[in-house]
Amino acid sequence: MNIDTLKYVLALAEYQSYSKAAEEMHISQSSLSKQISKLEGELGVKLFDRTTRHICLTVAGSEFLRHAAKILNDIDEAEKAMQEYCIIQRGELVIGTIPVICYFGLASLIVSFQKKYPGIKLKLKEAETKLLIQLRKNLKIDAAFVTFTDDTELNSTFELFPIITDHIVLVTPQFHPLAAYKSVDFKDIANEKFVSMTNNSLATEIFINACKKAGFTPDIVYESDHIDMIVGFVSGGLGVSLLTSQIAKKFTKGNNIKIVNLNEKINITIALAIPKENNLTPGIRTFKKYTLEWFKK
Repeated sequence: MNIDTLKYVLALAEYQSYSKAAEEMHISQSSLSKQISKLEGELGVKLFDRTTRHICLTVAGSEFLRHAAKILNDIDEAEKAMQEYCIIQRGELVIGTIPVICYFGLASLIVSFQKKYPGIKLKLKEAETKLLIQLRKNLKIDAAFVTFTDDTELNSTFELFPIITDHIVLVTPQFHPLAAYKSVDFKDIANEKFVSMTNNSLATEIFINACKKAGFTPDIVYESDHIDMIVGFVSGGLGVSLLTSQIAKKFTKGNNIKIVNLNEKINITIALAIPKENNLTPGIRTFKKYTLEWFKK
């Protein structure tokens, strides 16, 4: 008994004809008949009832067919698993990231992933969420770390797997009048000068929309792509800023700033965005699984 013999049994059971089954398996009708008879001799049971007009499985044949199908399926799955294993040993992934992800442990994740899968070459492409969506449309990236809020909807290009949830806070100079408060309303900051991320940032869009909802347009006097620059300007008294809580806390030490909560809570979620495709590459599936497990630790 071998794999080919099992395939012959499945073909004969499906077509119920030696000629059609032989044609499907690319062997002669006589060879197929000999192989089936040989297998029946080895097993000591008849697998098929044969008449001049009809071929059908016996009770024993039906039982054997169930096991044969399972064996062939298991072999197929094993071959696929080994093929995937070979692929993830020598693949390449391009991962899009929002700039602020570095403050949430991305470097540690990448180092850990590369140690476990040294054959996968990771390339990082940094951009804001809107551009990352476009890059995926153009097949320039394989997956991405993106931001979204309760009120925003991402393009249907991605399936989102939330990994970090944070909220917006006000960051002021240490001796600013608002620094004396534990929390403020949006209307309380209507006359402030703001230091903000650049306009293509989703966080900036969220901030501007929240201000407009409160009845004013923020006076943005400085913009930067770099958080440390924004904090430096705020510390120097050039304005106030709205940042996520976790990022703001990382800059409190050594800077003359104060974190003030907002009464109108705005949540921001960072998610791993995976393409909505039925046949993801083994590399993407591996990175997805590893990332989600890593952030659960």
